[in-house]
Amino acid sequence: MARRSLAGGATAGAASRVRFAPTSNNLLVSSWDSGLRLYDADTNTLRFKAESEPALLDCCFEDESAAFACCSDGSVRRYDFRSVSQDTVGLHDDAVSCVEYSQTAELFSAQIVTGSLDKKLQLWDTKIRNVTPTSMITFDSDVSSLSVCGMYISVAVARNVYFYDMRNLTGPVKAKFSPLEYHIRCLQSSSEWNGYVAGSVDGVVALNYLDDVTDRNLGYAFRCHPNSRNGRSNLVAINCITIHPCKKIFVTGDDGGYAIAWDGQSKKKLVELPSFSGSVASVAYNHSGQLLAVAPNYHHEADTICCGSGHAISLKISCGFSVPRKAVAPNSQRRPSQETCRQMPPAGRSDGDARPLHTVHVATKERSGRAALGRGGKPTARPRSHTAHAIPPDTSQRAAPHKGVACCARAEP
Repeated sequence: MARRSLAGGATAGAASRVRFAPTSNNLLVSSWDSGLRLYDADTNTLRFKAESEPALLDCCFEDESAAFACCSDGSVRRYDFRSVSQDTVGLHDDAVSCVEYSQTAELFSAQIVTGSLDKKLQLWDTKIRNVTPTSMITFDSDVSSLSVCGMYISVAVARNVYFYDMRNLTGPVKAKFSPLEYHIRCLQSSSEWNGYVAGSVDGVVALNYLDDVTDRNLGYAFRCHPNSRNGRSNLVAINCITIHPCKKIFVTGDDGGYAIAWDGQSKKKLVELPSFSGSVASVAYNHSGQLLAVAPNYHHEADTICCGSGHAISLKISCGFSVPRKAVAPNSQRRPSQETCRQMPPAGRSDGDARPLHTVHVATKERSGRAALGRGGKPTARPRSHTAHAIPPDTSQRAAPHKGVACCARAEP
């Protein structure tokens, strides 16, 4: 395969979050190297790049022409792709861990929602353009994750999940005590399910519903990796979760380098992607659910740099995810075989006609994205910048894989 460099560079630092645009395949990437980048996933090109002083811990789209990012210095920034400008739209007293944007017909104006290590949930009205929040809620612990569905906000604080209606923030609509034994690290809610999926720091995932009766009948929790090789519990933190926009399928990414698709209804493991050598920092579906973006980062131990590995943002064609013939239940100890893990062939095509899929990679080298925050909210270990390369979907010549990057071909329709 031919190899080419992305114009304008690529994700030089460890990615903190990846997000697809609301109606296109533009991919937004926030990074620990203080950069925000916008890629066209269809053409594999860099469309926008902006740098700032603090590390970017999360990002989200406002629309196809603008985005928001939250920073380690407590600021919330808005980026305009057309004018290539950025400005501060909100401030916290500590690092901002998560940001969401909501614009629905029930609300008079769009809202920016942020959660921070200062134990506050804050909302900003986009029409006012004032760094002073229009609403603020204080909790007993840090806000680790949040998710917005329409006018409702789901907030993860320690082991609790709080639900708020943005039309009336005087108190939570409901507060649920999660069945997870340890703190929640990531949370994703779904209006179709009327519930949420949460992942904890010890590798347990819980699917719960807002309705108490439905939750008692259908809610459940499981450990992604039941046992390690020595028979003991494998406590691998769940870093990220994304839910399919059309199906009851969700994908988890963890510190062990695994990205796994699960069937939320049948409680089965669908696909376990080939493991990465470092943690999976973020996963995201596009608006149609046909593409899945996976952002793995690489660990550093004893404060050393792993210069032999590359950081990659992979795009997987996920429309073929379906329950295999011998699906593995979430609490099973058996790891699926290579035959089980690959995608199922499309309808009308025999199993023998299935071909590997094209994977878009952005190859870089960096320190781990799990660097601690130092004074002033800045990461103590900053990633190094390196030249990035991408693999186009040209299968006429098959070259040897680049070190740290796996190569696949696109499956023809």
